[in-house]
Amino acid sequence: MPACALPLAELNQTFALLQPLLAKPAHADLRLPVTQLARLFAQLDETMGESAHTLAHATNHLQSLLDRLRLANKTALPARQLYSLLLPLYQQLLQARYQLEIWLVASSLQLHAAEQVRAPGLAQRALPG
Repeated sequence: MPACALPLAELNQTFALLQPLLAKPAHADLRLPVTQLARLFAQLDETMGESAHTLAHATNHLQSLLDRLRLANKTALPARQLYSLLLPLYQQLLQARYQLEIWLVASSLQLHAAEQVRAPGLAQRALPG
């Protein structure tokens, strides 16, 4: 189980525990922020799943490359052949990286937008420049 899976599962359980509490009128003002957090959690979960899938493919390609290199043993591989073996691995790792970076940027922008809605002057003072 990936290291990130346990905190994500715990977060999911915490959201499930919050749902009955949010039904009470006394907690009505918390419904929107908790809904936003739940949406971000779902996006994070999806992004992590996509990245894990991409990394699994990259791991399989790496294993294939290592097997070919082991079998080549004393036979030199031409640079073009080695390049063609490494390129798909590089592309998959890059894709997983971009999936995570895009999610991080989008989350940061959503957080900044939420801060501006809550306190426009405070959010602008918190940003450098």
